[in-house]
Amino acid sequence: MANSLYALGRQYILTGSPWAPLTDTLKVCLITNAYSPNLSTDQFLNNLGSNRVGTDLVLSSKGVTNGFLTAANVTFSAVPSGSTVAFIAVYKLVGNGSVNDATSPLIVLWDTATGLPVATGGTDIRVTWNAQGLFRI
Repeated sequence: MANSLYALGRQYILTGSPWAPLTDTLKVCLITNAYSPNLSTDQFLNNLGSNRVGTDLVLSSKGVTNGFLTAANVTFSAVPSGSTVAFIAVYKLVGNGSVNDATSPLIVLWDTATGLPVATGGTDIRVTWNAQGLFRI
């Protein structure tokens, strides 16, 4: 597999669903190697099952440059021991301030990044985005 937009996330963006990445709450999560991604059919956060580890983070300082979504790098603090993080995903928060796993669409999945996979050990995991941005439409 390679880093990619989820097919239904791409559809969500392109079909007029409420998508305003600069004002929407976009979150990033760490996913264990137990997840078996299906980029064609996985649509919402609940498709990740219990494979998220650590605390999901809100993307900040978002911008758009040459069709790329940009954002500040993130640091997941004190990620609990005992897992192997193999994926990073971005999703749009849908709900009244709290995540609704059944309606929060998955947007993009990374499995190829410096440091992946990484065994968790109670330490911080820093994610540094590509200089161009997180993804491009």
